[in-house]
Amino acid sequence: MAENEAAGQSRPSKILLEELYANEDDQFLDQLVQFDSYEFLKHFSRKWIDDPRPWARQQLIHYLRSKLNYPGHEVVLKRTFKTALDNADDALLVHFMVALDGLVRRQRSTMHMYDFRLRQYSQREYLLAKSNKTVREQTGRFHEYTYAGRKFRVPLPDVRNRSSNRLFSQKTRAYLRRRVWRYFRFMAYRDPQRYVTAITTALQNYDDSFFDSGEAILDNWSLMHACFFHAPEIAFTVSHTNIVRGQSLATLKAAPYLPQVWEGDANAKNLWDLLGSAKSQFVRIWTIDMLQSQHADWLANVSIDDLIQLLSSGSATVGEFAVQLFRQHQSLSKVDVPTWLRLLEEADFSVLPIICEVMQKNIDPVRLSDDQLVELTLARPASIARLGLAWLRTRHQQHPLSTPQLRRLASAECRWEAEVIADWAIEQLSQPERYAAEHLAEFFDSKQDPVRHAACRWLAGDAVNAEMPRPQHDPHLWLKLIETPYDAVRFSLLDLLGRFLDASPGEMDKTLSPDQYLRVLSAVVLCVNRGSRSKPKAIQQLASLAIRDPSQANVVVPVLAVAARSIREPEKAAGLSGLATIVDRHPQLAVSIGEVISEWGWDDAGAVDAGTTSPEASS
Repeated sequence: MAENEAAGQSRPSKILLEELYANEDDQFLDQLVQFDSYEFLKHFSRKWIDDPRPWARQQLIHYLRSKLNYPGHEVVLKRTFKTALDNADDALLVHFMVALDGLVRRQRSTMHMYDFRLRQYSQREYLLAKSNKTVREQTGRFHEYTYAGRKFRVPLPDVRNRSSNRLFSQKTRAYLRRRVWRYFRFMAYRDPQRYVTAITTALQNYDDSFFDSGEAILDNWSLMHACFFHAPEIAFTVSHTNIVRGQSLATLKAAPYLPQVWEGDANAKNLWDLLGSAKSQFVRIWTIDMLQSQHADWLANVSIDDLIQLLSSGSATVGEFAVQLFRQHQSLSKVDVPTWLRLLEEADFSVLPIICEVMQKNIDPVRLSDDQLVELTLARPASIARLGLAWLRTRHQQHPLSTPQLRRLASAECRWEAEVIADWAIEQLSQPERYAAEHLAEFFDSKQDPVRHAACRWLAGDAVNAEMPRPQHDPHLWLKLIETPYDAVRFSLLDLLGRFLDASPGEMDKTLSPDQYLRVLSAVVLCVNRGSRSKPKAIQQLASLAIRDPSQANVVVPVLAVAARSIREPEKAAGLSGLATIVDRHPQLAVSIGEVISEWGWDDAGAVDAGTTSPEASS
């Protein structure tokens, strides 16, 4: 049989690799993994590990963190590993420990057996380490043979290196893991502090992909020895970690190798730092268990600054653990205000409600200034804004806040509390002794929908009574709201003006000019990108304006024509009704209306003589 590689297959360039390596180019690893020559990789790996440059060292670490499924690279890993052992290179061997733990991944399999005595089948689940050694890819293979004096060539399937393949056989991987753990195990006896430092550094490099299943947890052979060597649920063999029959991972607790080496305040600080820097949930849970079981006294005296650092770690598990310590801390009442504010700013979002609860119990609001309370109320998290508003109301009862401080509440950022905050601020600003239209206008122009919603609800108020002046009836406020870009504010103003006009038509002319009132009504009607129940009301008021003052018809009629052509039936009906009413009250306008909406025949002589106009009949 002859197996040949496809002719013309491109090969990596040694010159390019040497150039990238000399120039410290980050594309170096992409080029290196394409080589599979034993002799070349043997000499290059020796040169690589002896290179004193920090860049070369960092590239080696990146290489160990990769998938390690490159054909022919066994020599690279073996030579660098042996050199690291000879040099007692703890920093590099830490990464070897993590990398070798990731090489073995067993899979669950089911075995069916038949018991001849009981004459029945049984089923048993076990873990199988399948052979997945890397192979060199071969394409264009064929088998050549001779038959009856003739040569024949039969194509063979291509050989592909699967992404799940890894370097070395299963037996070699087991040996390498035993060898690296032996190094750290001896270190635990000779230099315990150095051992703790090395193991905590290694645990920082395990991410969640190492623990994505129960069998993956067991396959981290070195980690299981370091962290659960004395656990009753675990049994070790020379190659694998297994669960003792009748036990479960659910009850697994921290039981490290040589527990006495983890004692002392210095090691407690190492575990504390590991808790904040760990990349996997499994390691965080083990670290919390170690701190609670072996360093309870040290935890009781941890500093507030350390707690703040842990509360801002971004992990829910770590945050809950830190909050538990925070609640039980003995010196909370002595914490100064800047530290509390920094805690609120840096803590993880998920633990803010509990921090605010503890803060409310242990701090007197008198220690905070008015501006600090306003800043708390303007915060984006709901728990902080709620706490700030409660304290701000109490402070306002003790001595009234200034108008500029109340106006700042228009920029409240919490969507869940902004409406309540705005309700309270508007209520205070609308008091006669401090009312000003420009102050309330800021709430109508707020970028937050809840704030504008609160302002619109206040504008609607109770029943309109022109004889009783109210802040909502201030013409200066109306003038500031006429040019609003927000539809909700415009519709609320329209509703108020409509009710005010119905209650006292003569008062409208004293407060708003026809041009100003017309701009509001036209803006509502011409908002064609959305429907609204306020549009028919605006159309009716436009028609009433033209009926009361025919000189406004040249502006009103084009707007009503847009409404009459609408595809929305309520707007269309209101527009036609308004035009017909104008023609009925002022027949002389029929010609001008017919020029604007000629398809309806408003200038028909019969319709004018009759004094009424029926668009449906004319059509």
